[in-house]
Amino acid sequence: MAKTKQQSENFKKIINELYTKRPISRIDISRNTDITAATVTDITSQLKAEHLISECGKNKIDENKNGRKKILLTVSDNHSHYIGIEFARDTINMSLTDNLGKEIDSQHIFLDKIYSESSQEIEQILKAIQNFIQMHESYHPKAIGIAIPGHYDAVEQKIATNNTFWNNFNLKELLTQIDLPIYLENNVHCMSIYEQYLSQNMYNPNFMFFHAAKGIFASNFYNGNLYGAQNFNVGEIGHTIVMPNGEQCQCGRRGCLQTFLGEEQLVNKAKMMYQQSNHTFLHSLVSSETEIQLSTIIDAYKIGDPGCIKIIEDAFNSVVTTLNNLRMTLDIEKIYIHGPLLSHSDVNHLLFEFINYKKLFSEQQEIDIEIVPYSKKNGSLGACALAIRNYLIMSMPPSNNVDIEI
Repeated sequence: MAKTKQQSENFKKIINELYTKRPISRIDISRNTDITAATVTDITSQLKAEHLISECGKNKIDENKNGRKKILLTVSDNHSHYIGIEFARDTINMSLTDNLGKEIDSQHIFLDKIYSESSQEIEQILKAIQNFIQMHESYHPKAIGIAIPGHYDAVEQKIATNNTFWNNFNLKELLTQIDLPIYLENNVHCMSIYEQYLSQNMYNPNFMFFHAAKGIFASNFYNGNLYGAQNFNVGEIGHTIVMPNGEQCQCGRRGCLQTFLGEEQLVNKAKMMYQQSNHTFLHSLVSSETEIQLSTIIDAYKIGDPGCIKIIEDAFNSVVTTLNNLRMTLDIEKIYIHGPLLSHSDVNHLLFEFINYKKLFSEQQEIDIEIVPYSKKNGSLGACALAIRNYLIMSMPPSNNVDIEI
């Protein structure tokens, strides 16, 4: 039976409560959503019949209060399955999870060619995705989430980004060739959605997900909603200025965060050091500047190379400056930090030393900071979370469910 608009909204609110505050009682759902207890009971009964939720025990009776213990509800695992795909510069990362984000399988397809409009390359990517879908057809995946390095322009059906690398990627053709519902979102927003709905920490304050790799982006959840997702400028903190007289950025301005923290910029600084100094420890780690990677800089830092220590200290100083500016402008209680440098256990202790030394957070505004372990699967698992949120929780229309003119 088709639901009315109000019934659909009630379902969304109740499922959202179950995902973000589980385990939770019916009466608490009613209080949090202003939906009548009778309606909550009716809807949760339907969700139980569909095996999406289940009872998981009773909570303790509050002190000094009489009454029965509340029966707690939680989301059941293995109710349905979802595929997440991340488009990265050199790989396609794909994951399959259940509706609680439990990873079933992940694959990384390395691409030898640069993305373009070439039909051969689109066929290569499409074949990899279709093979992954076919391999897991026994799970009957419901939807696909795609994490993209930029934003999804629904009007033009393309990736909107300042990175010319993606200008010719023919997303339209890809969307028309896959039968499952497809949802697209910025890759860092996807990781942020994962923390909101699928992480083990069920307390969901207003938080920011700070990501720094080749690009730098901050995703913000405010009052349970993704903030500013429709404004493509929101979150592009890589081009906020942390040192007005700093080196010139590719955007034309000087002293952008990108020049201190971007992976390519870090590697370029190390390459220049390799060329100009005979005393850098980099010469003992690689035989040519072309071999220098971010991991090389970290290795040189660990053995005490002064130049690489300065590169990393400057990067972390810029992060602390940025976090301080963000906490003064955003209502946040928690910050997730993520990236190949920021998440690296051999160096990120220095970040916390800078935060404490510069008294980034006062006692009156204590903010929880959590390092998210860096993995190639972060983006594809985040894309699974996007599919779960949009298809199962919010029941949003998919991005490929439109008329497309090729």
